[in-house]
Amino acid sequence: MHPLDDITIYYHGNVIEDNGASADFRVTVNYICDFYHKMLNGYKPPKTGRICVSLNKERQWSKPHYFGSICNVANSIDEEKYLGLSKTEKYKYILDLLHQSIQEVAEIYNWDGAVFQNAYDAIHKMDFKFSLSYPPKKARDRKTTGQVIVEKTEKITTLNLVFSIGDKIKKIKLFENRNWFWYDIAYEMAKNSKWLDNSSFGVYSKKSDKFGYYSLHDEVIIGKLDFEEDEFIL
Repeated sequence: MHPLDDITIYYHGNVIEDNGASADFRVTVNYICDFYHKMLNGYKPPKTGRICVSLNKERQWSKPHYFGSICNVANSIDEEKYLGLSKTEKYKYILDLLHQSIQEVAEIYNWDGAVFQNAYDAIHKMDFKFSLSYPPKKARDRKTTGQVIVEKTEKITTLNLVFSIGDKIKKIKLFENRNWFWYDIAYEMAKNSKWLDNSSFGVYSKKSDKFGYYSLHDEVIIGKLDFEEDEFIL
């Protein structure tokens, strides 16, 4: 089954600057949409590959509609209010608009509304600090556990390896890269983690030649992690 690829907010007004990938508004909404999407934990609404939320001062259409597998919903944004907010308040305002829009769609199309509510609550609980933990895996000797954690800011994605050895925790930054939001190579690599032996744990990509492992024995990172500036995974 094809997954829900992304949730994207589009702004159609002319009061807020949204003139490129580095614009503050674009980065803000992409960060929140990516965060919300990942907190759905893989949930896919029926027959839906993308969700697009269109914002303007006046709502552009009254009811959600589909174009193929793309679900489109419109909402209004108070532009002056948004511009007067602090960064954290902007996060909260955009998340509220996004969640309100999704709740409307979920009710109309009978999606599992609890999944979206849980995502909304999780982001607030995490105080808008993006952290995504993947299932831990034990080494072959069952003595050590390795886990992948992806952390993000608006601009940077960091993939960490966390080792649990008895009552000790060791955290290694395997790599950091530009935040490509929902197209981030870190997601594809993080879900492909494994132990090479009882000492070396890490991740690899099935869609590229990238891989990286940390050896607890030698205390070194091994792999191919020379990402290009514009490298991401579709």
